[in-house]
Amino acid sequence: MIRSIKLQEGLYQANPDFCDYCDTIWGCQKPESFLSDRHVIEVGFEHGRLGVIGSENVTFAEDHHEIMKEVGKAIAFGYSRFFDLQKVESQNKRLQQDRAVERIRARVQSMESAADFENVLQVLADDIRAEGLDFLTCGIDVLDYQIAAPALAVFEETGFRYSTYAIGRDGEVTRSNYSLTSPFPDAVVDTITRFVEGEPWQRLIDGKTATAEIPISSFGRLRITTAGREAYTQDEINTLKAFGGAIALGYARFLDLRALDEARQQLIDEMEQELQDAREMQLGLMPASHPATSGYDVSARCVPANHVCGDFYHYFEPEEDRLIVTMADVTGHAV
Repeated sequence: MIRSIKLQEGLYQANPDFCDYCDTIWGCQKPESFLSDRHVIEVGFEHGRLGVIGSENVTFAEDHHEIMKEVGKAIAFGYSRFFDLQKVESQNKRLQQDRAVERIRARVQSMESAADFENVLQVLADDIRAEGLDFLTCGIDVLDYQIAAPALAVFEETGFRYSTYAIGRDGEVTRSNYSLTSPFPDAVVDTITRFVEGEPWQRLIDGKTATAEIPISSFGRLRITTAGREAYTQDEINTLKAFGGAIALGYARFLDLRALDEARQQLIDEMEQELQDAREMQLGLMPASHPATSGYDVSARCVPANHVCGDFYHYFEPEEDRLIVTMADVTGHAV
């Protein structure tokens, strides 16, 4: 049908095929009633064509065609400029997105403890807003094999929520060990499925609020809701996916640092227990009561500066009315 249209430059009269073409391209309702027997000018240019449809009973002449050719040249120049600017804007947007992702990664690299993950999430929230996604709610939901119960952290300054959900050590998430906070409390199974499948997903809430979920590696999802819109564009989904990849690195580092913090704490606890055992052992070596010596009141006490010390004393009563006191001090502290 389209081949029947006179694509080369020139003047011609609209025919039924042209009416069908307009209906296909523009969705005109019964265009033949409007276009039938009207005269048309078409001028081609590099990126497409410029067309003019005459009013009823209007006939175009060759000089009209020449005028439209000149207009077509101007349009071609303008469209080329538009195309170049569009390309530059796309490149700038890409660079801006790359810089935003790098900011997140840089904050990830500067993490020294698990608690620093909050700073990473705050940078993420700022970058999402900088991309024009002024969210109503935003956060990450992660599955955690190492916690016994769900937990939630809310960063009030950014409105960002960070939720962790308990998952069985066999890798199965069920209603019994999964606590869900979402706009869809009755969709636990569907939400779990989305966690497992790891595909971007979005829907409309109440006809006026869009929500989207972006997978974060195998850990969980980045979830965002925005009021006053029906859906997110593919470019916005791609931007969120890029952020999700950066956050996945941050969460992996968070898990490593948390494991290191827990190992350090366990070592400290073990050392403190050993010192407490040494303290009790040391104090147990010293007398539990004071000697009763005629003519003298004798008492003593040892108070270690830390858990243990180098001090020691003891009483010996080799015979009646005789008392031997032994005292010793080793300089320094600890065991």
